[in-house]
Amino acid sequence: MSKKYSILVIDDEIEILDMLSRFLSRNQNFAVQTFSNPVSALSSLNSTKCDLVLLDIIMPQMNGLDVLEKFKYLIVLSS
Repeated sequence: MSKKYSILVIDDEIEILDMLSRFLSRNQNFAVQTFSNPVSALSSLNSTKCDLVLLDIIMPQMNGLDVLEKFKYLIVLSS
């Protein structure tokens, strides 16, 4: 049995989320979660681990680079 990789996609544009989700979900080894709100994505990271994050840099709620910093902080805390 092959490992299922968890992919988190964060983008404020719903069309981009839908397109990436459909494309990545074609591979049965990928479990794809999408978030249009980076704050929601950050709170989900507390309960879910992910192998890959695809992150928009320019979003209205929070800059993507700030999200990345918070991800790094949460990963260090969970280690």
